[in-house]
Amino acid sequence: MAVVVGLVAFVTSFRVGLGAARESLDGSWTAVLSWAFSHGAQFGSDIVFTYGPLGFLSPIATYYPDTHSLYVTAQVYISLVFAALAGRFAQHLSVAAQLAMIVLLLAWTPLLIIDVSWYLLFALGALLLRDLAEQRATSAATLALAAATMLALTVLSLTKFTLTRLWLAFVAQGLLQLLLARRVRAALLLTSSAA
Repeated sequence: MAVVVGLVAFVTSFRVGLGAARESLDGSWTAVLSWAFSHGAQFGSDIVFTYGPLGFLSPIATYYPDTHSLYVTAQVYISLVFAALAGRFAQHLSVAAQLAMIVLLLAWTPLLIIDVSWYLLFALGALLLRDLAEQRATSAATLALAAATMLALTVLSLTKFTLTRLWLAFVAQGLLQLLLARRVRAALLLTSSAA
């Protein structure tokens, strides 16, 4: 059942963006951020916006040929990490709670487009770090998922600057928690994945 939760999490969070830029606000700013990235514009001096230099990776971004393959890769990667974390979390739940989680994910599909799934990614990542600190999970697969999660969260913090403070707090808290638990390897992995 946890695998089904993971599959539903992937399907409900994965987005392919919008079509070509149209006469809409979202269509215009995502197209400009794609153009800026593909032309090597310096973020902060050549272009300033509340979304970061990877803002064109927003799930509501418009199609831009120069960045499309990177966009699709990022959407698949972030959705896979979300699915793996959701499935891992669901393993510790009863079947009834797993079914409720599936229903919630399906009901929240319109809300999962951007911020909700991104915030859930931080929350599920924090649970994974807690398990690492408490030595409940020490397998290579768990460490790999922790590294993949950190990379996904780093990408998100460069996609939307309002997530940067949350990302910094996540890294600091995770590092402190792992070091206090004398999980030095896991702390080094977390730090290197964030860099």
